[in-house]
Order: sequence, then structure tokens, then C-alpha cells
Amino acid sequence: MYNPDKPKYIKPPNFLKQKVGSGGLPKEIIEEAQVAIEENNDDFKPYAKTFLEFIETMLDKAHNSSFRTHDQVTNMIYPVMQLKAHGGMFGQPLMSQISASALSFLETIYVLDDDALDVLKVHYNALRPVSENSIHGLGGDAGQNLLRELHNACDRYYKKHKITPET
Repeated sequence: MYNPDKPKYIKPPNFLKQKVGSGGLPKEIIEEAQVAIEENNDDFKPYAKTFLEFIETMLDKAHNSSFRTHDQVTNMIYPVMQLKAHGGMFGQPLMSQISASALSFLETIYVLDDDALDVLKVHYNALRPVSENSIHGLGGDAGQNLLRELHNACDRYYKKHKITPET
């Protein structure tokens, strides 16, 4: 009998799970993947250089343009995201962390005003030597101080432009 005061729970079908099935990957496949990651000796430097050159070009174009659009912001997200993702995979977590800071900043702004360009330029200036010198690990105290100052630069921008970034 139907009771309007009592909720009726309906469990919708999970079509995605029906397509892929249940369970996980076999342990052997996970172990193989981990070994492949650990034994990876590919040089990420040429790829990072390509992404950094693209970022530099975008920063220069925006700096020399009197008409700035949101597209300039969104065009920078992809290369920064690639540096963030690949830095960790190639043993350069400092590159990932600097890129994560730049990516978070890009996601909070709409247009590359002069102050935003300055903030992104300091991120770029931090990424370049990490890549060129293949700095592995977190860069010690100097790397962590650098990250802290990059976050502080973003915070100053947010305060000046009255932006409350979502955390």
C-alpha cells in the first residue's frame, strides 16, 4: 500500500558499471605498471621544453596585446596541465607542484591583466630551471620556499583584485 508520508527509494541502474563489469585490475598488471614507471628512463626535458616554449609565447603575445581575451587564459591551461601531470611521472614533483600552483591560478582568473601576467611569469621563471636542470625531488628547502612564495604571489593578486579562490 502506498504511504505518501514514507519515502520510496528507487535505485537507478548503473549503466556504466554494467558495461565495464565489476572488480579491479589483477595484481600482476598493477605491479607491471609500477615497475614500468619506476624503470622509466625517458628524458622529459624535450617535452617540457615544448610546453614551456608555448607558455612563453602565450605570455609574450598577451603582454604585447592591447586586447586580451579569456581564450588566452584557457590556451595556457593545457601546457601547464601537461607539466603538472608529467612532472610527477618523470620524478620531478617540484615541477608538478609549481605547475599545480599556476593551474590553480589560471582557473581563478578570467583575463590576463598585467598583474596576472606577472604572476604567471614568475611561475614560468620557476619552471624553466627545474626543467632545464632536471631537478628531481622537491628541491629541498629552496624548492619549498619557492613554492611558498609562488602561493604568496597568487594570494597578493587575489587580495588586490578581490578574488576569493575556491579551495
